[in-house]
Amino acid sequence: MPIAVAPPSLAPRPDARDKAQAQSLIEQSRELLRVDFHRALACAQKAASIASEIGDERLLAISTRAQANALSVGGNNQLSVEHHAQAIAAFERLEDQAELARTLSASLQPLLLTGRYDEALAAAERARTLFEAQGDAVRIARLDVMIGNLLHRQDRFAEAMVRYERAHQALLLLGDADGVLSAIHNKAVTLTTLNNFRDALAAYTEARRLAVERGLDQAVGQADYNIAWLYYLRGEYSRAIELLHTAAGAARRTGDGYHSAL
Repeated sequence: MPIAVAPPSLAPRPDARDKAQAQSLIEQSRELLRVDFHRALACAQKAASIASEIGDERLLAISTRAQANALSVGGNNQLSVEHHAQAIAAFERLEDQAELARTLSASLQPLLLTGRYDEALAAAERARTLFEAQGDAVRIARLDVMIGNLLHRQDRFAEAMVRYERAHQALLLLGDADGVLSAIHNKAVTLTTLNNFRDALAAYTEARRLAVERGLDQAVGQADYNIAWLYYLRGEYSRAIELLHTAAGAARRTGDGYHSAL
């Protein structure tokens, strides 16, 4: 069971080694997120356990957010929303504006996927205000990707493409490879919806190349699935079946149950 934010009554047991271990586990969770979300979640849960034992509320909130991120990648978006809400409440209590903004931003995808569009838009607007105050250009650009996702789900495809393209160009200039990958992938999804198969295939191929370069196995598998689906939509069924078999095997190997089921 993922660990909730600790009550203030917990007796602290200060230990610098414990704190360093928890911080290391959170970093491992972040690195594993697009490679093996099961391991990412396990690292975040262990960090939360340590943070709870030593009574470090800030560290516990960060590890709770790490759990939320892993749960979202694993497809458990309802539980992810709940964990993000716990982390947001903790950062508000701590008056930590930087971590609050990051958590609001991270909460957008699971909010979208559970149909909470108004909450997602409110969180995005609040996060943007905080990022602007902090001068965080990368996260402001990444917010455009998330708002594009919101517009896409509302069938406002042309507006979504404007957001994705703006984010893509900004993130290229800022050197944010992960952000660029996200922008390209979401552009491809919208291009597919618009029946622009040629540009969609080019975008998915570029997203796959970037994922391979960065060793993001689950992102590679996601791109493979989407390319196979694109061939299916084009009526090239033999090619689609071949690619789907390959993508399904890769998804099983990386523990990506969602794409394996698809």
